[in-house]
Amino acid sequence: MELPNLSEPLSIPDVFWASGDGVFQKLLPRTWRRKRPSVQAMYRMTDIRGNLNYHLLTHRRLIIPDTSLLLGPQLMTLLDTDPTYGEFLRQGVIVPAMREGVSSFRGLVKILRKEKNWVEPSRHDVDKWAKFLDGLRPTVAFTPTTQNREMMDSIGSKKLLRSEFWKAVGLGKASNELVRYVPSAMKRNKQKHIRQTEFWEYALRLDKRRAYLQAHKIRTRLSIISLGVMAKNFGLPLSYPSAYSNQVDEVYGTRSPYQRRKDLVITDRPILEEKIDNIHQHFYTSVYYLPPAVIWDIRETSSYKKLLLALERSDHSHLDTDCEDLFLAWKDYLQSFPIAAGLHLTNTQREWLRHQLAIRWLVPGEIVASQSVGILCSYLLGLPIMRPEILSVATTAATIFLKKSIKNKKEKLEREAQLEFEKRIPTLQREHGELVSELYGPIAREYW
Repeated sequence: MELPNLSEPLSIPDVFWASGDGVFQKLLPRTWRRKRPSVQAMYRMTDIRGNLNYHLLTHRRLIIPDTSLLLGPQLMTLLDTDPTYGEFLRQGVIVPAMREGVSSFRGLVKILRKEKNWVEPSRHDVDKWAKFLDGLRPTVAFTPTTQNREMMDSIGSKKLLRSEFWKAVGLGKASNELVRYVPSAMKRNKQKHIRQTEFWEYALRLDKRRAYLQAHKIRTRLSIISLGVMAKNFGLPLSYPSAYSNQVDEVYGTRSPYQRRKDLVITDRPILEEKIDNIHQHFYTSVYYLPPAVIWDIRETSSYKKLLLALERSDHSHLDTDCEDLFLAWKDYLQSFPIAAGLHLTNTQREWLRHQLAIRWLVPGEIVASQSVGILCSYLLGLPIMRPEILSVATTAATIFLKKSIKNKKEKLEREAQLEFEKRIPTLQREHGELVSELYGPIAREYW
């Protein structure tokens, strides 16, 4: 059975979620825990749940390659153990990018095996996950496979099949062996186009020789390049884990948005530079442990929708005013975020919403409402109905009092929600009892 097609065009505030690729969870340096806390934080962002939560709360839709989803054990385990995350696939928030000519995950498995694509999980797991994903009926977007292959072939002839490229990466003598191995493996696998599989095969050889660092460099470079190609042909900004931003810079000659020493986000716009570090660090720490049900609630808030609108507008213009609007949208979102999460934690969302609707109703209907309140008060007190001009003065006061009373109740719920949020977030379960500040996010579009 074919999976439904995405009908709306992709554009900012959508993001190509390369951070969801399983290779970034696998490739963490073995010594990363020995590094200073700020550097550890940069690496911790590869944790799939925290990374996913952040992107769900800062973008409209997440586009993820079909194999990144199907062959990513960490992500598939998360979807399997917490079914609420599966709703993001069902509702078209997480969108698999399918290659041309494939209409289901079970169909994708057949293609992968026929073309001898690199598949690491067990045959049983891949079949099970394909059936599971098809059962969720996610909406898919078709990636321009032909364009991707042409671009990879071009990059391959200029870089990937040249020993000079790999020597600069640090492969040393293995560089010559690699560029000889890949073409022969392509011929053996009956492949005309350059892809990751043959490089992965050689990296496995290095693993067996215990040359783990060199194998790590090969996998990292190939993932960065191939995912970058897909994002470029989709016309979307690409989100890599910031722990790999230095490797991204080496591949593309870009400037990382993260400073190595302070781990600060840097931009070309002074208005964002001043407070962006405090804003993002606080936000990352807060969203990491939120359950998906809370994320759904926050995505329904007006401040989240305003942020998406500001992101979309800023993509079409580089004017300072647009940048300022984006900053203000972020500020508003971050101020309302703890309240939205806290209302869920205190289970008072419905009560808060009733107060919110009552306040909205009293504004446009204030005159009618005030007269109704005045007539009702006169009736209950057994008084004669007053003339309109007297009624207007008396009942307007009653309406203002009613409106203020409802507003006070609403603000009380917000205060309690914020306090509960601040109380509960630090006590939510953390692995090994550690307090973690996640630092990750999309690399700005101009870098691509």
